[in-house]
Amino acid sequence: MSEMVPEGWVATKLGTLGGFSKGKGISKSETISKGIPCLRYAEIYTNYDFVIKNFKSFIEPDTIKTTKKLFKNDIIFAGSGETVEDIGKSVAFISDHEAYVGGDSIILSPFPDLDSIFLSYQLNDEIRRKQLRKLGQGSSVIHIYPSGLEDMNLVLPPLLEQKKIASILTSVDEVIETSQKQIDKLQDLKKATMNELLTKGIGHTEFKDSELGRIPKSWEVTELKNTTEVINGRAYKLTEWEDSGIPVIRLQNLTQKGGKFYFSNLKLPEKQYCFKDDLLFMWSASFGPYLWWGDKAIYHYHIWKMVPNESRLNKMFLYIYLLKITDKWKSATSGMAMQHLTKSGIEEQKIILPSLSEQRKISKVINSIQTQIEVASYKLTNLKNLKNSLMQDLLTGKVRVQVN
Repeated sequence: MSEMVPEGWVATKLGTLGGFSKGKGISKSETISKGIPCLRYAEIYTNYDFVIKNFKSFIEPDTIKTTKKLFKNDIIFAGSGETVEDIGKSVAFISDHEAYVGGDSIILSPFPDLDSIFLSYQLNDEIRRKQLRKLGQGSSVIHIYPSGLEDMNLVLPPLLEQKKIASILTSVDEVIETSQKQIDKLQDLKKATMNELLTKGIGHTEFKDSELGRIPKSWEVTELKNTTEVINGRAYKLTEWEDSGIPVIRLQNLTQKGGKFYFSNLKLPEKQYCFKDDLLFMWSASFGPYLWWGDKAIYHYHIWKMVPNESRLNKMFLYIYLLKITDKWKSATSGMAMQHLTKSGIEEQKIILPSLSEQRKISKVINSIQTQIEVASYKLTNLKNLKNSLMQDLLTGKVRVQVN
């Protein structure tokens, strides 16, 4: 074992810490909205972090005859996954309540002198995740087996130190959870406010029926092409990429943080470039509007640049309105294959047109909420970074805790 063992800690194998068993049964069709709590293997890496607090799925009483019961302090591993990142993710069950676990799950029932919350944190730290990635077997679906888990390396402090470390990390997780709930509430407030202001406006008393529903009497309804120029991005060949030059914005750069940029040195018409705060629109897969945050760049195929006529349509108002309608499109196409929009389709999209002054007022209200979301999100990111640092320090014994 290459990992250093702190004084008073013990280097061991996971197989020495308890007994392994397998979950069984519980297909998706057997789950219901209310009943006896259950855990399906895919939920381990989609719905839970380190500890199960609230179950997402339930089963009928008859179903428990063909499945596996969980017991307090059990640790459940995802036995299958679509990627090596998913495989082996684990979560601790620390409740006294009756619950069951389905197939493709592996259960470790630790001995009583172990803290399962500590174990769950350590089993999900980066050192253990690297071990698990090596254990994954398969191509399209990755599997892991008890025989592989039994041989995993761990370093364990005494029980009281385990509990203290688990308590510290749990406290940070609780702050993170509270922060996330605050952001969720702000997101809900933003959606509700957008829906209110983009249908009723500010201070109106007279309304009329329109193609887009009931709206203030003074508002217009028009097609997007009457107020906005929609400009196609440029498709690139692999031979046209450069190691440096002007960055080319692809879908990955807008939807994935830190997505790799490619560059171009081609001389293009001015309209093929975008600049900070220009309004872009992704029309394939993860479609929706995006305000470009960087400097001069080129936007790739699958992205449009939208240039509103500022004498009629405020750019920020258009961005907010596009957010609202594309949220509806995404909800309508959820679970379907990759979706695409056409340029003529977006240009013919009907939009509301309040006065410019009201557009600015509506934008200001929504931006105020968005600023609160961004501030809260920044704090949340810092909290998560703090937790990652604490996990690295505490779970390896690099920083020792005081036990009373």
